[in-house]
Amino acid sequence: IDAVRTLAPGQVETHTIDTEPIQPGCRLSPGALLSVAQQRAGRTPMGLLFTVGGQKFGWGESLSPAGASVLPGLVHRLASLI
Repeated sequence: IDAVRTLAPGQVETHTIDTEPIQPGCRLSPGALLSVAQQRAGRTPMGLLFTVGGQKFGWGESLSPAGASVLPGLVHRLASLI
């Protein structure tokens, strides 16, 4: 799950993730993480990325109303995939 500025606040999109080459460094992209799983387990798990349009990206202790409103549906969707 990732918050992005490119969607309207509260809008949710789902993207499939494919494997991609592992680049040297301290960070792994979602596709590179799937590649690691493929190398270790011998198969590639399904990869999905849920992007949620954010409204406020500063420090704080709560979500914006738009972000908070989509959480119950997103949690339900995630739970149905497990």
